[in-house]
Amino acid sequence: MVLFALTSSSSSSKLKQHSHRSFSESLMEDSIEDAEAIIHQWISPDSSSSSSSSFCCTFSLFSNKNREEAKQFMGAVTTLHSAMVKLISANPASTKLIRAESLLKTSMNHLSKENASKEDDDAEAMADLKMIADCMTSSGYGKECFTIYKKIRKSIIVEALEQLGFENLTLSQVQKLEWQSTEKKTRVWLRAVRKAVTTLFFGERILSDHVFSSSAAIRESSFAEITLQSALALFSFPGNVAKSRKTPEKIFLTLDVYQSIVELMPRIEEVFSYDSTSSVKSQIAGTLANLEEAVVSMIDEFESSISNESSKSVISNGGIHQLTRYVMNYIVFLADYSDTLANIIPETSSFASPEEDESTSSSSLSSPLAKRISSVRRISRRF
Repeated sequence: MVLFALTSSSSSSKLKQHSHRSFSESLMEDSIEDAEAIIHQWISPDSSSSSSSSFCCTFSLFSNKNREEAKQFMGAVTTLHSAMVKLISANPASTKLIRAESLLKTSMNHLSKENASKEDDDAEAMADLKMIADCMTSSGYGKECFTIYKKIRKSIIVEALEQLGFENLTLSQVQKLEWQSTEKKTRVWLRAVRKAVTTLFFGERILSDHVFSSSAAIRESSFAEITLQSALALFSFPGNVAKSRKTPEKIFLTLDVYQSIVELMPRIEEVFSYDSTSSVKSQIAGTLANLEEAVVSMIDEFESSISNESSKSVISNGGIHQLTRYVMNYIVFLADYSDTLANIIPETSSFASPEEDESTSSSSLSSPLAKRISSVRRISRRF
């Protein structure tokens, strides 16, 4: 009798467990069917096949009239994935899983296309991209989402730089250019770099931070992989120009480039603050060093050309010698860059005039720049 009671109790427990499992499976299967009904409002199946390729998209999820319905679609996909996970645990042999897996894959393919079509950076587009990224990531398709997003956004950056007029030229290509062509491309670069830093790269950083806000690692990886190559190319150009043949007349454009980069540094530091984008700041540091070296070399060349001038022509009626006029105009233009030059010219000047007198060694000429300008002025008085 006792044995019978134990057996009855055991059978009752198994029956309850079986009933509970069947009820859970039923709930999961119902959730899958409900999600399928919502998803089919946007994606219609071909009755001839059950493969994921047999589904076709009826229209865009994110048109203005469908925005609220798009949220329902995302919710249905999330529900579908959650139900699948639970059903796999409860009954991996369920026939519903095959249909659900096919539907989830098709939904992800559709979201991938929506992801690729989002090229605007307005508030609604940013919200849509984030919704897509969150849905695909939570459904186990984060890698696919990231790959598509990266590919599309990277091409947008490259195209935007091209529209700004920037040409990605190697050092060899730059050195083969005539100065007029180099000057033109450099002036285009000056206009492009400001917009690239303050709008293009800055906007991409904001977008990546927003779309992948749920993962710091993906945020960083996304921004770095999208912008790194373009940023390195952009900031290598002026460094390559600085390595070309140097003449005194090129100093003013070189100083314009140097000043532009220095002015943009606070925003550059902000935008490329990730460890993975530190190579951009290293590239910029190298470019600034090249520009500084070029400026010093041009001033040396200017001083040397004036010092070696052998013209003995006499100016009638006490006029001003052409060389003196040239030197004074050159110095007047340099004065506009006095703050920048003060940071570039080393404390110890390599140029020392044998004619230096007490007036030029006074405290008023204590800066390297002032000393060098004074030296050039004294030389120009010979003519």
